[in-house]
Amino acid sequence: MPVGRYGGWDLPFFARESVAVSTTSVALTPATYANAHHALITVESNDIRARFDGGAADSTSHLILSGSSIELWGGTAIARFQAIRSTADATLRVS
Repeated sequence: MPVGRYGGWDLPFFARESVAVSTTSVALTPATYANAHHALITVESNDIRARFDGGAADSTSHLILSGSSIELWGGTAIARFQAIRSTADATLRVS
């Protein structure tokens, strides 16, 4: 089983999903990550814009390039993540 590091502990990745990112800001699925401490997100197919404070992502949000990975630590950070496409639809792979 794949594991991630959190506070010096090896924790198993217990869920995964693919998230379609288009013209409306999207979050990770709350029920899937309700008890998560760590999320690994890989951006596939196209660039995205992301926010980490719970606000809706828009054209002024952080640019994350296709092929990049994002690590979120803690339930609050995971719950606050929002993404929107930069120029074309993208896919996020999340564990």
